[in-house]
Amino acid sequence: MNGANHRMDGPSTFPFPIMGGSWSDNFDLITGLPGRGDTVLGHDVWLGYRTMVIPGVRIGHGAIIASGSVVTNDVPDYGIAGGTPPGSSAAATATPT
Repeated sequence: MNGANHRMDGPSTFPFPIMGGSWSDNFDLITGLPGRGDTVLGHDVWLGYRTMVIPGVRIGHGAIIASGSVVTNDVPDYGIAGGTPPGSSAAATATPT
């Protein structure tokens, strides 16, 4: 579904071509959507309960994301973030061994 992108200029926001059949012959609702890129999670990342990560975001190694956060921007390595959208509130001081 191209990174959860939905066209807003068509008859519906539902991606009908994924159903196949006559829908894919008559509507071209997926082509031309901008890609948001890959979502990248580093090593030893802790995501709190019900955390949502938007497509195309990079969360660095050792980062900690608070419960219920909606991550819309990149989080640096060993960053601690929380909120909606999360702000980087601190940096973890422990270094990897």
